[in-house]
Amino acid sequence: MTQAGTKFRMKITSLLTLAASLGMTINLATAAPSPNSNDDQMRALSKAVDDASAIYHAATNDADNKLQRTYYHLLIETNLPQIFDLAKRNPASETAFEMFSWIVMKGAAERGPIWTNRLQAVEQLAKYHATNSGVGPICGYIGHNWVWC
Repeated sequence: MTQAGTKFRMKITSLLTLAASLGMTINLATAAPSPNSNDDQMRALSKAVDDASAIYHAATNDADNKLQRTYYHLLIETNLPQIFDLAKRNPASETAFEMFSWIVMKGAAERGPIWTNRLQAVEQLAKYHATNSGVGPICGYIGHNWVWC
């Protein structure tokens, strides 16, 4: 096997390990909730997506799109809806603001199921965080980076 092939397999393995550990994290978090379990769980889910994104974007040979499919599955079908649901449990919290903002700015030009959570996150930000000083940069980001049609 070539060195490039070995690196590619290591990246796939890392991504799959990340996805598997994410599943274990969710089960462990629901089995023994702590005072900050929602916050910790949201941060772990968003970190998993960010880590998968870094692996996917650093890949030099993803000819069969395995990394891309795994990344989008992790983002769109698994983590993003869970993060949104967890943030809605305490929508006025600072962590919810952080997560709604993260959802809004994650892959802004993408379409499909992710768009629904993104629009709902904007609604939550408007409803619970309109006076937060962090909203200004988010509005600028939306105005410059979102594809609306």
